[in-house]
Amino acid sequence: MIRRRPSISIYYDTRRRKANGKFPVKLRITASWLKQKDKYIYLDIDLTDDEWKQVEGKGKSKEVIMIREQLDRHLSDARQIVDDLWNYTHGAFMDRFVTGIVPEKFVYDFFDRKIKSLIKKEKFSTATGYKGALSALKDFRRNKEIYFQDVTRLFLEKFIQFLKDQGKAPATIERYFVYFRAIYNMAVQENIVSSDDSPFTRNIKPEKGDPKKKSLPESDITKILTYTSKDTRKQLARDLWVFSFCVGGINLTDAARLTIENVDGDGIGYTRGKTHSKKKIDHPIVLFLNVYAKAILSRYKGGEYLLPILESGMSEKQRYNRVKWHTKKTNRMLSLIAKEIGIDKFTFSSARDSFATRLARMGVDADQIGMKLGHAPGSKMTPGYIRHEAGDSKDIMNELVNLK
Repeated sequence: MIRRRPSISIYYDTRRRKANGKFPVKLRITASWLKQKDKYIYLDIDLTDDEWKQVEGKGKSKEVIMIREQLDRHLSDARQIVDDLWNYTHGAFMDRFVTGIVPEKFVYDFFDRKIKSLIKKEKFSTATGYKGALSALKDFRRNKEIYFQDVTRLFLEKFIQFLKDQGKAPATIERYFVYFRAIYNMAVQENIVSSDDSPFTRNIKPEKGDPKKKSLPESDITKILTYTSKDTRKQLARDLWVFSFCVGGINLTDAARLTIENVDGDGIGYTRGKTHSKKKIDHPIVLFLNVYAKAILSRYKGGEYLLPILESGMSEKQRYNRVKWHTKKTNRMLSLIAKEIGIDKFTFSSARDSFATRLARMGVDADQIGMKLGHAPGSKMTPGYIRHEAGDSKDIMNELVNLK
């Protein structure tokens, strides 16, 4: 689709003489495809017919040259604004030209404000996600500012296609889309744009794509459970994966924060950090510790934390960075382990999917699986199907690792 730009010119308006006996000079904007009348913007300049002829012609007096230069600047500014607007409207142009550029009306500024707010709340992971979306938008627009009025259905369609062309995964595209929509909704709440103009509708959602199956075959899980290494880096990576597999697919952030306070006899309980503080009811997770989980905790006992990832006295930012570093290191070691034991490459996150899939194959019903994953009752996210009535929690967690 061809990008449309209005024609812009200086207009000497002789339709009505002012009280000072002169006529106003205006900026005239014609955007015929909008099917609206031409837009006229008064430039705070009044001239007589003779003065206008001097400005329009070859007048060389100091006053005439100054007026001519002033009009040229207005034209240049107007054309620059039009070039910056992705989708021209008279309203968007007027906001910039007449009232001046208000930084808070730019998409990038709203992103920056959101990111700063998240960092202040120590939500570093979410802040990183917003930074990724912001970076993608800047790449898409080649760093040109985005005005909220620029964000149209066509804009979103082109942005989604740009991300696809960049090779972004469907999950990443969907996540960026969600962040962008949240930023747009911030502007709606602050009356920058109207909700009626929002292009974020059900019809414009990016394709979800086929989710990648991360659960491992039971034969591969058996090899991981029985694996040991003299290389402490590989052993720790294996232990972290197995611990997650045995403890409800716990993510590394939550696993790293576990202390002796989370342990009660043969059980362990925690609340997922991912859902904590959100406007929803937290669902505490309480799980029985099977023989593999107990052996791993016994191997690393002695510090404040149950697993050797975090250290006492760390700030929240330091904890976030340490977990992020360990995630990369763990996945790198798991890749080496996969080659060593002759299975396909896998990552730490596959432990969660493997846990849920294993329980589903054991016949554990969806509600019980969901509870162990930390999902709300009846959550559509819970994988697996109801096969038959399952035994009690202790039997389930022991049977989890009873593989052939």
